[in-house]
Amino acid sequence: MKKRVSIIFLLAMILVTACSCPVCAADYDDYFWYDDYDDYDDEECEHDWETEVIQKATPFHRGIIEKTCYDCDETKIIYKPKKKMTAREKKSVKTVRDFFKAAKKYDLEKMQKYLVNGSKKLADRDSCIGEISRKYNKKYLKCKVTDVRTKGSKVYVEVDVDYPDGMKAFIKAFELMEADVLQHIWTNPNYTIPAESVVKYIRQSVSRYGVKTSNIIKEFKVAKIKGKYKIEGFDRKKENINILNCNYNGAWENYQGRYY
Repeated sequence: MKKRVSIIFLLAMILVTACSCPVCAADYDDYFWYDDYDDYDDEECEHDWETEVIQKATPFHRGIIEKTCYDCDETKIIYKPKKKMTAREKKSVKTVRDFFKAAKKYDLEKMQKYLVNGSKKLADRDSCIGEISRKYNKKYLKCKVTDVRTKGSKVYVEVDVDYPDGMKAFIKAFELMEADVLQHIWTNPNYTIPAESVVKYIRQSVSRYGVKTSNIIKEFKVAKIKGKYKIEGFDRKKENINILNCNYNGAWENYQGRYY
């Protein structure tokens, strides 16, 4: 009987000691601490958003806004509907489209109507370059309006243009002209290449090397002048003239830069 009581007493002491053990108590507390942490991690973030405009809404493009949370890095993309074109924008877009319709036919008179102060840099319709431009513009010149925006009193129309590019053919023609001059200048220091020879070399080169298509994205500024919408500063940029003249001026600049 005494032995049984002693064993029961011993087991009771072991149980009391185990429950009051500092190590066990710490482990017990840690268990609940991790459980509390998991509960915290599962709580919903209140989101502190940073907003960035990726693309403004225009009549041709949806607006795109990106929102990123500082705390949890969650990202949201918000799309804004396209804007409606204003009356000014519609008329400006029409002006640019009508200009390129005239350019496709190489109709100088009509083209000048859509330019502020016209342009003296366009080749004469009946000249050699005018003749080549008229032929290849009809075949290759294409213009697609891709965007429009208003800033102050001006409207800016963006276009994607495919245009005929005779760069290689024209450079070959310039080389033939130079060879012609070098052949005669030794015997005649005042020799000037005849106009008919210039035309012959250009036509010969275009016929042999052909005209390819190039592409350019351009933005034209349109202003209202005396009640009419016109493209402003068109001939201030050489690439604009090159679009209409099969890149003839661009070829000449390239040739000069290469040899002089």
